[in-house]
Amino acid sequence: MRTETFVIPHVGGDAHIVQRGKALQVLIAAVYDTARRRRLFTTDDVFLNVRSDDFTGQELRFATAQSKLVSVALQKCRKIAYCEPTDSTFWQSGDTFCHGRNKRVWKSNIVA
Repeated sequence: MRTETFVIPHVGGDAHIVQRGKALQVLIAAVYDTARRRRLFTTDDVFLNVRSDDFTGQELRFATAQSKLVSVALQKCRKIAYCEPTDSTFWQSGDTFCHGRNKRVWKSNIVA
């Protein structure tokens, strides 16, 4: 079943509820920003470019991990030609949340 809301806990504060549509918009914007800046990138780079007054990229990553919403954002960006997956290039994640696993590398079609 598809998750429609995500709970983003804040240290020392109340949790923030984010609707799926809003989270997806933020992730698509982060993919666009990443693709404008980097020729090759992974989801680690996308989450570093999340811009929101309500949560950080890492908070969004934790909240949306089970839903794989970042994959949905990347596929939507692929359809509008912002980026495309490389054929067989993978980089090891530097994020401890991902336990150093290999991540697909994406190629920008809009790098500045």
